[in-house]
Amino acid sequence: MEKLVKDKLDEVGLKEKDLEKCLLEYELKEKQFWLKEKSFKKRFTEFELEEKASKERLRDREFSVKKREDEVKSMEKLVKNKLEEVGLKEKDLEKCLMEYELKEEQFGLKEKDLEKCLREYELKEEQFGLKENSFEKRFMEFEMEEKASKERL
Repeated sequence: MEKLVKDKLDEVGLKEKDLEKCLLEYELKEKQFWLKEKSFKKRFTEFELEEKASKERLRDREFSVKKREDEVKSMEKLVKNKLEEVGLKEKDLEKCLMEYELKEEQFGLKEKDLEKCLREYELKEEQFGLKENSFEKRFMEFEMEEKASKERL
């Protein structure tokens, strides 16, 4: 029973390490997400500045309307791609969070199983103690009867 309890404790320890690993992975992905978001904001600002400069150049040099439309479409595509990239990272983070919550729930169930085993062990230990006391009492009664019997003889 002690081995079973020790094995269960080892198993819970491993699950706890797995949860810690997932949490670290989640935190890393979260940091990566924020870095990408910061990079996206910087690029978006750069894009806005570049777009403004492009418009000034186009106005100043009287570029054709077609060229302006192409540049705007190109920039919109870049922004759209970056938004999709951020969306994918967000989905990854949500998936990791769900996995973490699932493992946390599984850990809770394992912990409850371990507590149940421990209670059962303690109950059996108590029952053994009662049986041992009963045996000792009967043994003492037997010794007293044997002593009384010898005295009668």
